[in-house]
This record gives sequence, structure tokens and C-alpha cells, in this order.
Amino acid sequence: GGNLTGYNTVNYFARNLDNVLIGRYWGTQQLGLYSKAYQLLLLPISQINGPITGVALPTLSRLQHDPQQFRHYYLKALSIVAFLTMPLTAFMLVASEEIIELVLGSQWRDASQIFQLLGISALIQPIYNTNGWLFISRGKTHRMLKWGLFSSSWLVGSFFVGLPHQASGVA
Repeated sequence: GGNLTGYNTVNYFARNLDNVLIGRYWGTQQLGLYSKAYQLLLLPISQINGPITGVALPTLSRLQHDPQQFRHYYLKALSIVAFLTMPLTAFMLVASEEIIELVLGSQWRDASQIFQLLGISALIQPIYNTNGWLFISRGKTHRMLKWGLFSSSWLVGSFFVGLPHQASGVA
């Protein structure tokens, strides 16, 4: 449990540092555009991934001693995640201006570019998140923590690289 808690803590701070940096260096307007675009993009994806994760994790845990079944089930669940999230995200990228205006209103139109930029990583993020299923279901959370420290350092570094270009650069 300690390794999983450590991973979740590191991941939480790394994934929220973007908001802190944008707010600190670019102010509330840029932070508002960024956070609204981020929230709007992740809402449908999290609504899909949450329930699938709730089923996949216990099932994979039960199958951990049967590598062939484990692999088969993981690939099937991964295919479902990809099938549901990738086309939805692609559609959201193409229709970003219309979605922003419909859901948030015309005053949020400037969030559209940020929405599109964040959408690039949102295409693969649901697939990437299934890595956690592998670590947790196999009892390898110590490796998950190490991976989290490594990947979070890259994420935080990318925020600093993009920061001079406002919220769009961080996105």
C-alpha cells in the first residue's frame, strides 16, 4: 500500500503543478482557460475509464497466475479502452471550437487551442493509464512508484519547457 500511496502522491503533485505554474506566472485568465479546457477534455474520458478500471483490476488480479489468460484479458480490455476513447477524443479535437462554445459559451473561445493541444496527449493517455493495471494487479507497486518518479520528472520538466509560451505552451 505504501508504494501505491507514494505513486499516487507523486502523480497528484506532478499532474497539478501545471495549474500552479500557469497561475503563478501567467495569472488567472490563462489558468482559467487551461483548467476549463483540461476539465472538459477529461470528463468524458474519465467517465469511460473509471468503470472499465473498476472491472479490469480485480479480474487481472485473479488472472495473475495464468499468463495466457492475463494477457488475453488485458489486451481485450485495452482494445475496449482504445475503441471507446480514441474516436471520442479525435472527434473532440476536430470539433473543439464548437464544443467549447456549446458547453462553456463564446467567452471561453480562447480555450479551444489549449483544448486541442491537450487533446493530443488525451488520445493516448487512456491507453497509458492501463499500465497501472499491470503494476497493481501483479503486486508490482514498487516498480510503479519508481516509474512514477521517473515519468513525473519528465512531465514536470515539460511544464517548465512550455511555461514561457503561456498556457498553450504548457498544454
